[in-house]
Amino acid sequence: MAYINLNGVALATESGGVVSLDSGVTGGSGLTALGTVTSGNLSNTAIVYPSQYAFSASLSTDQSISASTWTKATLDVSIFGGWDTTNYKFVCPRAGKWQFNFSVRFNDGVFGRFIKLYKNGSAWDQGGSVSYGMITYTPTIRHAVLAELALDDYIELYVNGGAGITKIAHDDDGIIQTAIQGFLLIGA
Repeated sequence: MAYINLNGVALATESGGVVSLDSGVTGGSGLTALGTVTSGNLSNTAIVYPSQYAFSASLSTDQSISASTWTKATLDVSIFGGWDTTNYKFVCPRAGKWQFNFSVRFNDGVFGRFIKLYKNGSAWDQGGSVSYGMITYTPTIRHAVLAELALDDYIELYVNGGAGITKIAHDDDGIIQTAIQGFLLIGA
């Protein structure tokens, strides 16, 4: 019997020329064996790694926010799956260690600009910038975090801008600025 692993995550087993998908991989959904396998020869088989183990999402347009209020970022564009564009969150399909990278571009305003991940509805990790007296400061705040998630844990992105900050921007000269990405580093 041979085990097929990718980055420490068991994807499938091969025994006697038959490939069986790991049922622990979200019930096997999103994982497909292509081709015919003969014992000891996997060269004609492609294991397709499920896209739900990596995702990227962004805004389709600028989003209005209220100054000095934590507001959920309504990331409504899923670049390659895994992000819920209706409820604006990521629901963990496999327990393990995950990497999240997120960024938000704020419009002009004074004082603080902050971004925060919520885990299962509670504030969890935060990054930010304080700019006292700089009226024309329009930063993109970037932050990254490693997280251990259980099956069905969920992650949301929240933003908070100080006085005069009324929106977060989709892009800057065509380059996406407000987005989140995540991927599984190693399964539990």
